Amino acid sequence: MRRFTFVRGVFMMLGACLVIALMAQPASATFPGKNGRIVFVANPSGSWQLYTIKANGSGMTQITDLTATAWEFWAPTFSPDGKKVLFTYGPVDDGGNCTCDLYVINADGSGLVNLTNDGLSYYGHWSPDASHIVFASISLQTGQTVITTMRADGTGTRTTLTDPAWNSFGNAYTPDGRQIVMDSEQRGLVSALWTMNTQGHDQVRITPAALEGCVSDVSPDGNRVLILNHCNSNIPGAQIFSAGIDGRKIEQLTDPGKGKVDISSAYSPDGTKIVFASNRMSSDGSLDLYTAKRDGTKIHRIATGLTVGGCPDNECVTPSWGSEPQR
Repeated sequence: MRRFTFVRGVFMMLGACLVIALMAQPASATFPGKNGRIVFVANPSGSWQLYTIKANGSGMTQITDLTATAWEFWAPTFSPDGKKVLFTYGPVDDGGNCTCDLYVINADGSGLVNLTNDGLSYYGHWSPDASHIVFASISLQTGQTVITTMRADGTGTRTTLTDPAWNSFGNAYTPDGRQIVMDSEQRGLVSALWTMNTQGHDQVRITPAALEGCVSDVSPDGNRVLILNHCNSNIPGAQIFSAGIDGRKIEQLTDPGKGKVDISSAYSPDGTKIVFASNRMSSDGSLDLYTAKRDGTKIHRIATGLTVGGCPDNECVTPSWGSEPQR
């Protein structure tokens, strides 16, 4: 099973035609605070859009009304203050080719802003002080995705942090702003988690090769990461794991059962719970939204009917849990 198994993109730029295969799992980055609303992507009306919901399952609200496009790329994530949502959006053709860019919208659905205009930018996350964004961009040298940073308003020089010879995704700052966690195929691995400083140096692999892990979220205290297994892999099934930021004490949190998947997990801002998508109770392959204690116990379904017609590659919804905005 592959969450975001592949997205083929063909683009023409600077006279060169590059064929790329994106193998990505959008990560989240939950910042500390009082628990607020959860943002996710769904198509209950038949068109993929962004929605927010309270943690008790009430107050589900659609916050975008954009031209319909594919499910794969939205990957919303809240700003540190819980007032804005950063997401990926762009037209997708029948072959799965996306001209994707980063957008920001207020959590109430107002004030849509386009941050990038290159058609090559995916899966952004704010730094803890909201001054910068880390995201995946397509290298024009190799067609692989690289971890990149830029100012939060999209201006200024972009900085590439990873080797363009390998696909790297899953980017997220730690809450102290000192490190970035990513998943990557570098060194020929199927997928593994790495930490590095904000200049791309001091890279350390923190998960074993056999886990085929990719980062799903970093805890608000910065001590642990949520991990999904079998990324970029044909091995069926997916469970949620957690590990220390140093890679120690890897623990399996969920087991949805044979033929089922638990995916796209994120911490609550107070660090006591997680939110995730799963088809564990579905009879038609659609995904529902669940919350649980941070150790994977006390699982509670808070929303259903989110993926009408099913979910390709079992990777939709991609929730992010925001802080309650201060007035």
